[in-house]
Amino acid sequence: MEENRPDFRDIKSFEEFNRYYWYREELSQICKYLGLEYRCTKKELNHIIEQYFKGNRVEKVLRKRNKTQTEIITLNTSLLECGFSFNQKFRDYFSAVTGVNPFKFNADMAREGAKHSNDAAKKYQKMARIVGLPAPTPKVGVANLIAEIQRLLKYMDRPQCMSECGVSVEEFNKHREEIVRRALADACTQANPRKVTAEDINKILDHIAK
Repeated sequence: MEENRPDFRDIKSFEEFNRYYWYREELSQICKYLGLEYRCTKKELNHIIEQYFKGNRVEKVLRKRNKTQTEIITLNTSLLECGFSFNQKFRDYFSAVTGVNPFKFNADMAREGAKHSNDAAKKYQKMARIVGLPAPTPKVGVANLIAEIQRLLKYMDRPQCMSECGVSVEEFNKHREEIVRRALADACTQANPRKVTAEDINKILDHIAK
């Protein structure tokens, strides 16, 4: 990406515009200045500006329902991926896992699960808003924050798994127990607001052991 960007008003084509790096908030302000849709994702804003240079004005973005939720549920599936709720689908799943039939969610389970999930999600929603990401709800804020972090990692050419660091999965797993032990002994882990277990650490390691 080139530096010393010109003022947007001096840019004559999308190809020229695309030579420079733009933050989402900058793209949003440009679209707002042009009278275009500006309350959407960075990818959508780039598309809107591309269409603008082609002579097309996008003044409204139609939202589609998210259909990326996984169909296969395991104990390692995140809440966002599986779209967790206290319904029959998850009652059947936990019945199979626990052997309790029929399985029922009680009021305490619902209360505690919702409390911890919502408290954490609201904090990430606030973080998303601080950095200029759309976060009308906690779920959307979390999703956009994750996407932006992943984009920044790629932009800075940072490794996202062990193989990108030159470490094989076999070598990584060979030292997994030691990694878990040291992570649990770390002062930052011990000061975490919620108790961290070896299982928690292993779940994180599973995501980078590629």
